[in-house]
Amino acid sequence: MAGRRTERPGSTGKSAARKGPAAGRSMKGQPEPERGPAPQSGKAAQSGETAQAGRPAEVAPDLRVQLPYFLARLAVLVVLAVVLIVAGVNLVLALLIAFAVAGLLTWPLGRMQRRAADRSRDGGPTGTPPGR
Repeated sequence: MAGRRTERPGSTGKSAARKGPAAGRSMKGQPEPERGPAPQSGKAAQSGETAQAGRPAEVAPDLRVQLPYFLARLAVLVVLAVVLIVAGVNLVLALLIAFAVAGLLTWPLGRMQRRAADRSRDGGPTGTPPGR
């Protein structure tokens, strides 16, 4: 059983709590940072049942707000890909070029989409014109 660690006599292992003046200090003598609870996973983390103190539970943005921006960006991608494929460019190369060009052309739309998502998450303006 080469390579297997054995405990020294009198050693309590890593799981034992430190006692005495070295308690709460790292090996270099510096105070160890306080550790909070372990991060949650699964449904509890998604629903925000036990949010950390001082932090509100994160709310998902309304996807309907982002839909027009997404569809516009997708339309640009599809049009570019079809034009390149009809022009005789290889399918894989046409898709790569279309993704790159559509990404550059619709970058401002992506920023607008992100801002709309942030506004919907924060409960900001819903897009109704003022005075209505």
